[in-house]
Amino acid sequence: YWRLPPEGTGYFLPRAKAGFVWGHLNLVLFLLELARRWNGRMPGRKMDIGDLSLEGGMQNQGNHAGHKYGVEVDIYVCRKDNLPLEWPANISCCGCEGKRSESYDPEATETLAETILGSIFPMQQVAFTCKELRAKFPAIQNRPNHTDHFHVTLYPLTYSKADQEAMDVFEEIVDLNTLDWFKNLKTTL
Repeated sequence: YWRLPPEGTGYFLPRAKAGFVWGHLNLVLFLLELARRWNGRMPGRKMDIGDLSLEGGMQNQGNHAGHKYGVEVDIYVCRKDNLPLEWPANISCCGCEGKRSESYDPEATETLAETILGSIFPMQQVAFTCKELRAKFPAIQNRPNHTDHFHVTLYPLTYSKADQEAMDVFEEIVDLNTLDWFKNLKTTL
């Protein structure tokens, strides 16, 4: 498992539950690539990333049913002021299941959906409750209780390459200043 740095170009992790910052290498690379593309489309805006998995994965994660295998992540909808969404949100951002938040930014959230779906990483599922976005993007599946965030599940990948080969991929998408710090947080694949 690899740890996603707490903040980087194009993203932040404002509310990841204690320890839910770990994922398989493909999930961490997906998020870094996604944040880079998000920053290119929405300069100055930060993508709001929620829970990944616990270090080591399949552990007792309490009432958080998913996020056990290091291939799932929550990505929160966009606010007009680019602040993290209040958590727990207890609102329906798109208005499909209750009151629409005045801080919700539907245009930026649509751009976020396009950016997620445009990833080169194979996704098993992208889920969100919003009927409006699901109508525009049929690949997004309905998932109850996901009114304030996208739930993205990647296909699990196996790795047979040496760690150095994996680090070569990082050098293409991660600032080298971040890379040295990131290498120190690596555990086992």
